[in-house]
Amino acid sequence: MRLWVDDERPAPDDTWTWAKTADHAYEVWQNNELTEMSLDHDLGDGGDTRKLAASILGLAQAGQRRPPRWFVHSANPVGVEHLTSTLERADHYWRRHMTQMHLAMSYGQKPERN
Repeated sequence: MRLWVDDERPAPDDTWTWAKTADHAYEVWQNNELTEMSLDHDLGDGGDTRKLAASILGLAQAGQRRPPRWFVHSANPVGVEHLTSTLERADHYWRRHMTQMHLAMSYGQKPERN
């Protein structure tokens, strides 16, 4: 599933699920395996997408769920920096987890779960 999070700009096409609020975006994330997402930072409900990015990071750190391919399309430079930093850390943990799992399997061991 592809998730587009923006309160004003519509999704690029109908292959994206469009979430206009932080709560809706978080609900979609919790209930679906995302392959791709594109985030605006500031949302009209007074919220932002930081909670969503933090949730992705938390699951990546635990090795529980693969982070989706992500984009940030916000016009807020501070918001872009925060989301990009958080999601890059999620990517880092995911790569580390996958490397550990691959090495363990190469040696016939059961992979550790973080």
